[in-house]
Amino acid sequence: MTTFKRRALLSLASVAALGSSASWAQGRGDSPVTLIGPFAPGGGGDILARAIARGLEPALGRSVVVENVSGATGTIGLMRAARAEPDGNTFVYVSAVQTANAASRPQSSVDLRRDLAPIGMIAEATFVLAVSPTLGVKTVQDLIALGQKKRGGLHFASTGPGSNHHFLGEMFRSATGLELTHIPYRGEAVAIVDVAAGRVDMMFMTTAIAPYLADGRVVGLGITSREPWPLLPHLQPLITQGLPSLAYNGWNGLMAPRATPPAVIAKLNEALAAAIKSDAAVRAFAATGFNPVGGPPEAMARQIDADMKLFERLIREQKLTFDQ
Repeated sequence: MTTFKRRALLSLASVAALGSSASWAQGRGDSPVTLIGPFAPGGGGDILARAIARGLEPALGRSVVVENVSGATGTIGLMRAARAEPDGNTFVYVSAVQTANAASRPQSSVDLRRDLAPIGMIAEATFVLAVSPTLGVKTVQDLIALGQKKRGGLHFASTGPGSNHHFLGEMFRSATGLELTHIPYRGEAVAIVDVAAGRVDMMFMTTAIAPYLADGRVVGLGITSREPWPLLPHLQPLITQGLPSLAYNGWNGLMAPRATPPAVIAKLNEALAAAIKSDAAVRAFAATGFNPVGGPPEAMARQIDADMKLFERLIREQKLTFDQ
């Protein structure tokens, strides 16, 4: 191919990308933009997604409708987004739940790195190492000492095999060398009742359990973030309590179909930066225990890659297997 032809093709590609971006910016008349929420209505993710949707509208100059597409740990919603037209009119709310699911069930999950393009991070959250008050332990070292001498070891709960809660339990097993038995549940609300009652010893839980900590129904020993968490100032990071490898934050963000033009991604990222500062988002962060993050698409891509490498390593080291 001659230099002239190459330049001509590049010029045509640039014009096409600009045309696509301009067409998207003008919108489809009064039609709304669709934000797919890969979860059922009413939960913490839904609350935050709807707040972000309201915050996006002034920056985009269009209404944003949240469409709940639940099922298969978010995979159905992600598949819907991956197959949508890459024109900026459909994007999807993604969280660390999806990286855990992709690592544990790669054959039945959407490949976030191949099938979707990052727009940007929204926020992040810590997990709490919570134990039953029936154990009588007050510190991480107390828990480790108990686990070393307790016949049959400790039992830890999760929200299901291959969940973030499960992987954090495996990180604790790897860091301490303790004998642990995994007890999967269908959600935190059910699991926390059994931890409080002493039917299960421990669990890594989201900050949604703050009321259980406040009234002593469960005992918090530490958090998985590297820094103290504003919502839980009395709990110290586990990395400062003899577990230097136990650092992990949950997170969420927005992604678009992989072939979405870079100019459209840039516009969506700019709108997301404004949405994160909106009054609706600030209230939602306070209600769900998240801290705002933001940042460029590249930062979200790095977070996804880091998650996948961490979970894939745990699967290899602990010889974990999952039903597809």
